[in-house]
Amino acid sequence: MDMIKNVDSKTYLLCCILALLSSLPSDNYAQSIKRQVISSYGSSGMSDHVFIGQTAGQSFNTTMSINGVTVSQGFQQPVTIALEEIEDQVYTDLNVLVYPNPATRSITISSKEEIPSSFIQVTDINGKYLLTEKVQNLYRHQIDCALWASGVYFITIFDAHQNNKTLRLIISK
Repeated sequence: MDMIKNVDSKTYLLCCILALLSSLPSDNYAQSIKRQVISSYGSSGMSDHVFIGQTAGQSFNTTMSINGVTVSQGFQQPVTIALEEIEDQVYTDLNVLVYPNPATRSITISSKEEIPSSFIQVTDINGKYLLTEKVQNLYRHQIDCALWASGVYFITIFDAHQNNKTLRLIISK
C-alpha cells in the first residue's frame, strides 16, 4: 500500500489497465468473421408433364421470416416437393412435301391444305442458314437452289401455331 501512495494517479491507472489486459486470454482481443463460399449449381428437367428444378449452395447463411414463414438460404432449406402439372401443347407435323429430291436447280414445297402465315427455313448440314422466308398462304411454293452447292440441306416449315415439319433435301449437280 505504501508503494501505491508514492505513485501518481496516471501511472496507477496505467498499471490497472495493464493488469486487466494481462488477465484476459490473448486470442480474444478482436472479433473476426470469415466468409465461406460454397459454389452453387442448379438443374431442371421435365418428364411426363412434371417439371423438376433444384439448386444447391449459397454464399452465406441468413434466415428471414415473413408472415410466419421462415426461409433459410444455403443447405438449410427444409425438404419440400411441389409438383405442378404443366399443360403441354400438342404439336403436329405439317403435311408437306419437297420435290424433286435430289434437286439441281429448283425445288417445290407443296401442301395438301393451304398453310396460312407459314415460315420456311433452309439450313446446310452444319446448321448455317441459307434461306428464311415468310409465305402468307403456302399451298405450292418454289425455291431457286441453282446457286447452292451439292450437299445435304434441311428445310423446316412452320405454321402460325408453331407446328412444323423438317425435311432433308439433297442437292446433286
